[in-house]
Amino acid sequence: MIFERFVFIASLLLCYVSFLLGLQYKTSMAYIPLILSFSSLCSIVIVTGLQLQILVHKKAISVADKWSTITWSVVHLGIHCILFLDGLELSNILVVLCLYGILLTTIIIVVGTCSCYVILQNSRSWYAHVYLTCVCFWVFIQFMSLRTPDSITEQTYMSTIPIVAMAILRITEDIEYGGLTKEIIVWVICVVLHIVYENHGMTHEQFLWGTMIVLVVLCLKEARHCCMLFALPFVLVPFFIYVTFSCQRYQQSALDVMKKYDELFGDNEIIRIPLEEFGEDNWEERL
Repeated sequence: MIFERFVFIASLLLCYVSFLLGLQYKTSMAYIPLILSFSSLCSIVIVTGLQLQILVHKKAISVADKWSTITWSVVHLGIHCILFLDGLELSNILVVLCLYGILLTTIIIVVGTCSCYVILQNSRSWYAHVYLTCVCFWVFIQFMSLRTPDSITEQTYMSTIPIVAMAILRITEDIEYGGLTKEIIVWVICVVLHIVYENHGMTHEQFLWGTMIVLVVLCLKEARHCCMLFALPFVLVPFFIYVTFSCQRYQQSALDVMKKYDELFGDNEIIRIPLEEFGEDNWEERL
């Protein structure tokens, strides 16, 4: 993906949990995180579709990653639109849940079918798709419990299942890459939070605040990339305005913008190591 997939997933979850917290308090401010996330997803689609990865990345991504990034961005844009329908009261809550349910069912069928094929090909690319499917499922359960609180009256563990799946995948990834990290502790805490909540050990408000704290801790690891993701819309608008007014020298304008980007966000300067002086006898040695 255009960003590390964990950055993409964590930022989405952070926006969704912020939205759910606002919905818990029944405030119109709840939709501000969704608006911010919506603009970021639109920017990702534009950057990926027009091959502007140099704005946030040093090399172009593969064709498969390009289309998976665009597809998942469009999926979550669709979820945002469904949630906006409810917020603007343009449709009945049952219709909203029905639309979300149809979209979620389609996602699960497609990802489940494709994941089986990818697993057979011995590829890890299916991890990201399972993560994002779990996010869609978790948000649906939380949104439904807030909007129709009488619909879930018993211990269902429906919201715990996707979190457990994500935690297992994360642990599996860490083992494959050579050892467990401290992030696993945060995932375990998140799973415990869900189990306690499902057993009525805390209120939904306390549960959402606990989940928010866990996500903030997870995002601290990739704080720079998360900030870049949310700042992307504010970067693209001036970029297109500047290029539009400098359309007669488009290439030079784009290069100037890239140079300024490297000055602000680029890596450290390359340290040049001087070549040592060798005698004539050294040229006879094998490398």
